[in-house]
Parts: sequence; structure tokens; C-alpha cells
Amino acid sequence: MKIRKKKGFTLLEIIAAVSLIVIISSVAIPMYMNIVDKQKYNTDLAVALQLEQQAKTYYIENKDTDKEKLKKYIEGIYGTMPKSKYNGSEFTVEFDTAKKVTVSAGGKTFIDKGKEQEF
Repeated sequence: MKIRKKKGFTLLEIIAAVSLIVIISSVAIPMYMNIVDKQKYNTDLAVALQLEQQAKTYYIENKDTDKEKLKKYIEGIYGTMPKSKYNGSEFTVEFDTAKKVTVSAGGKTFIDKGKEQEF
């Protein structure tokens, strides 16, 4: 009498393996997306801080708060106005009446009157 060797997996083993993959993915994918979003925000915040410094430098050099001239000054440094990694929109840099800098992109304000905003 010959003993047959089993080849392949049973249906139950395949279902168990697929279920395990689904459970792990349902936890890992949202965590990964959250990490990616935070990194995009942190990148944008770093750019916003640089833009704030550029705006302050522009004001010190020119004693001017004109938005369009400031934009041209920044474009002269970066080539173009930087775009947000988080939402893809162009950053805007403005001075308020007290000559404080506001940096925003796509409705999200990163720096308002020199203070970092919460995410």
C-alpha cells in the first residue's frame, strides 16, 4: 500500500492565511497613511518656516510689505513659489498691519503672526 503525500494547502489553511493578511493590513495601512500625512505636514511646516525667514529678510532689506514684491523676491530664491506637499497648493506669504508674517497653503495656515499652528 502506497502512502500518498499531500500536495498544496487545504481550503481552511488558505482562508486562515488570507484572513491574517487582511487583519494585519487593516491595522498597518491606516498607520502608514497617518505617518505619510504627518511627514507631508512636517515638510510643509519646514518650508513655511523658511518662507517666514525669507519674508523677514525681505522686510529688513527693503522696508516693504507689498505681497507681490515679496512673492517675486521669494521666487527669485526658489525659482518658483513652493507648493505644499500636503495639499499641492502654492504657499502664500503675507504681512499683516503689524508687519507680522502669515504663511499658508490651500487654506491651511502654518504660521500666523509668528506662531506655529497646531495640526
